[in-house]
Amino acid sequence: MRTERFGVSVPEEIAEKLEELVDECDDLGATRSEIISAVLAAYFQTCDDSTARTREVLKRYRTEKNE
Repeated sequence: MRTERFGVSVPEEIAEKLEELVDECDDLGATRSEIISAVLAAYFQTCDDSTARTREVLKRYRTEKNE
């Protein structure tokens, strides 16, 4: 499988949760990148209409961020 690299900026709260997952998956030797990739893969595999769902999540995220 070919991989593509790109940078992602996330709020500190999400970064902390990601670090917790890295710590909890220490026995697997999981990296942040691997966990993010796995989460994205699961999202796209389980979401029937990823465009509509992504738009919904993005709107909610922006609303919460601005509160």
